[in-house]
Amino acid sequence: QIPREPATVSPGFTVIYAALLACGPAQATWAAALGTFRLRDLRGQVTWPIVLFNRGQLAIAATAAGAAYLLVGGMPGTIRFPDDVPAMLVAGVVYFLVNVSSVVGGSALLRQVPLWRTWKANYKWSAPNFLGLVPLGAALAELYLQVGAASLVLAVVPLVVARQSFQRYVDVREAYVQTIAALTSALDAKDAYTRGHCDRVAELATA
Repeated sequence: QIPREPATVSPGFTVIYAALLACGPAQATWAAALGTFRLRDLRGQVTWPIVLFNRGQLAIAATAAGAAYLLVGGMPGTIRFPDDVPAMLVAGVVYFLVNVSSVVGGSALLRQVPLWRTWKANYKWSAPNFLGLVPLGAALAELYLQVGAASLVLAVVPLVVARQSFQRYVDVREAYVQTIAALTSALDAKDAYTRGHCDRVAELATA
């Protein structure tokens, strides 16, 4: 869960990306649309318009990534190292751009805040973490092609590690923000004359 945002970040891209490399764009699109339902979605904790938006934008991202992969010369069902590396990188970048731009746009509209501010505050950090999952997705696809579906059990551990790394980063970042907020509150409480000074400096610095 991203703090102060109606959004989450997931390493599920790894499986969608692996489906693209191993099976093709159509299978990756279905995996993105149907394989990403969360318990909170099924329990009604998220409104259906948002659930449909999330599933739709993930499917569009997978379709776009698949088209880019084929366009650059990738061949689903066979991974040729190092020849397919450019196609794999392009597919990963396209998926990231479509996915994040959709989420940032939706979040900015929902919260009535500028796009750039939404990206910088809550999603800019996700780029290196997200793209770092590309090699893991490629390894997962190769494992599936060489060994079979049973080998996917081995992917659970690295995916859990990736998920935990996302969570730790968000937790540390939120703790940092809360520490700054506590310090500014303490400064305001100490001297009534300068009350609100920290907030005004923050607003000027942002502007």
